[in-house]
Amino acid sequence: RLDPHVRASLADVAGGIFLADHEEWQYLRALYGKAFTHDNLSRFRSTVAKKIDELLSVIGKSAKLPAVVDLQALTHSFTFDLIGLFTFYVDFQCMQAGGQSLMSNIWKFLLEHSLWRF
Repeated sequence: RLDPHVRASLADVAGGIFLADHEEWQYLRALYGKAFTHDNLSRFRSTVAKKIDELLSVIGKSAKLPAVVDLQALTHSFTFDLIGLFTFYVDFQCMQAGGQSLMSNIWKFLLEHSLWRF
């Protein structure tokens, strides 16, 4: 479970399904799940394809560097960019920051603290 102090500080930033408990989470999951039907998702095919091309480009550029490539950070950034595009029609451009943008870090934190639900 998420520490109450952490939950309170994140409420303004995240809220919603990420911080919901039990019945509220089930209700929000059912509500938001309707947006992810086959018909709705097929409308986003070109958006997903462009972001996949961007992901592959970032991985290709990163592979040429002498440093280790953090694929987990990049895939989290990819996911968060898609969430931004699907829900707000805004590209957060987390991948361009190499997985280290503020939005990416918030996403990682929320993901780590919400895994207990599954």
